Amino acid sequence: MRAVLTRVKSASVSVDGNVIGQIGPGFLILLGVTHDDTEAQAVKLADKLTGLRIFEDEDGKMNRGLETVNGEILVISQFTLYGNCRKGRRPDFLAAARPEVAIPLYEKFVSLCREKGAVSIINDNVEIAAQTGADGVHVGQEDLEAGRARELLGPDKLIGVSAHSVEEALAAQAAGARAVDSPDSARGLSFTIRAGLSALAPIPAEDFLLFAAADQPRLGSGTAARLLDTARPGVLTAAACWEGKPGNPVLFSAALLPELEALTGDQGGRVVLRRHWDRCILLPAEDPLELVDADTPEALLALRQGESDTLKSY
Repeated sequence: MRAVLTRVKSASVSVDGNVIGQIGPGFLILLGVTHDDTEAQAVKLADKLTGLRIFEDEDGKMNRGLETVNGEILVISQFTLYGNCRKGRRPDFLAAARPEVAIPLYEKFVSLCREKGAVSIINDNVEIAAQTGADGVHVGQEDLEAGRARELLGPDKLIGVSAHSVEEALAAQAAGARAVDSPDSARGLSFTIRAGLSALAPIPAEDFLLFAAADQPRLGSGTAARLLDTARPGVLTAAACWEGKPGNPVLFSAALLPELEALTGDQGGRVVLRRHWDRCILLPAEDPLELVDADTPEALLALRQGESDTLKSY
C-alpha cells in the first residue's frame, strides 16, 4: 500500500464538473493498493498518517497534528502510484490491485481515519467516482482494464487484420487498432497471422502477443484484463477458458514468435498452444458466452439473446 500525502489549504474532487468531495485545510492523500495488501497494512498506514504532526505551531515548528488544527482529510484512490517505468518509456500498472481488492481496502482505510476522530470530510463517494472517473484521478473498472491493455500493448502493437472490406478496416481504426490488409487470408489462418506479425515492430523476447478474435462480442474487459495480467517473465502461454476448455483470447510469449511465423496453410495459434499445453495458464472467463464466436447474423442474434451454448475451443 502506498500513499502520497500533501498539506493543503483546500482540495476537492469533481466528476463531470460536480464536486463530490472537498476539504478545507488538512491532508490530501492519494492512496494506492497492490495485490497482496492486507487490512493490517491499512491499519498501520492510517495510524501513521492521521498521527503526523506537520502543521506549524506558534513558534513556526512542525508540531501540530490534524486534531489540533481541526484539519480534514480527502482520500483519493490512485492506482498510478504502482506504475512501473523500469523498462521503456510507457509505464505498466500490473502491480496495481484490481477493483475487487482495492476498493474494500480503500474503504477500510477511510473508516480507520474516521475512527481517529480527526476527519470531518472524506471523499467516500468511491462508487460514484468508480463509475464515471474523477478528473483522471480515479477511473472506473472498465476504464482501468482498457487502460491496462493499452499500456501493455501500446498503439504500435495493437493490430487489426482485415481481409474483407474497407469498412472493416475503418472500423478497426475507429476502435484504436491499426488495420492491416491480409489479401491471402482465404488461403488459411497462417496467412492472416503472418500479415499481423509482419506489421509489428521488432518484438523483444520478453514481450507478449495477444491473439483475439473480432467475432466474440460478449467478451468482457475483465476477462481480457486478467489475461493481460499474466504477461510476466517465465510465462509461455495463457488462454481464456470455461470449465477447463480453452478459447480466445490467447496470450503467447514472444519467445514463440518463430513457431507462429512457421505456421502453414490453415494452421492457427492452436497448433502452437497444443505444443506447449503443459505450460499453458488457463483463466476462467466470467461468462461462457464470452468465448462464443458469431460467424453469421443469425448466430450473432442468438448470442445477443443469450441462446448460444457452443464454445469454439482449442
